[in-house]
Formats: sequence, structure tokens, C-alpha cells
Amino acid sequence: MKNTMNKELTLDLLDLVNGGSAVEVYCDSEILHAAGYMDYSVSKCDTLFFWGKTSAKVDEGWAKAGITCVSSYSDDNKYFYQGRQISCDEARSIVKGIKGPQIGH
Repeated sequence: MKNTMNKELTLDLLDLVNGGSAVEVYCDSEILHAAGYMDYSVSKCDTLFFWGKTSAKVDEGWAKAGITCVSSYSDDNKYFYQGRQISCDEARSIVKGIKGPQIGH
């Protein structure tokens, strides 16, 4: 039997496990930047120390993609597309241009 309990998590791997909050905004900015909806991606320090300005900038990037994002510092962000709430994964898929099932159909 293989022992898988002895693996150490780096901070970057731990960020992938954590959902919502400042980490989500940071990851969103990277995706929005790669898709051309933001001029730059924000840093983890920006999200922690300059939350108001940073989250507003990322929310603006979402708006350019046609998605409304309500960022939260300590809870999961909420995403809305065409008047309906969608998941973070669905929002990221839309920005990346991945076609999924039509929402509301």
C-alpha cells in the first residue's frame, strides 16, 4: 500500500485548495490578464494590503468580459452572467472561450 500522507504542500498548491477570498481574486486576475481583459495581473500582496483598489480592478476586468463579479475578502466571490448566478469555474470557462452548456436552456 502506498503512503500518500507524507506529501508537503507548497503555498502555491495550498492556494489551489483554498477557494474564494483574496486568493480567488488573485487567480481571477491571472486568467483575465491572459485573456486580455486586464493589462496586468495583481499580486498576492496587492490583494491582501490594497483590497479595495485591487478587487475593484479585477471586477472591472470581469465586466469587460460581460460577467458581473461581486468580490469578497473572506467568502467566495459571486459571479453573474446574463442575469443568472454562475460558478467560478463557469465564469473562467467563459473568459477562456470554452463553450459549455447554455445557461438557462
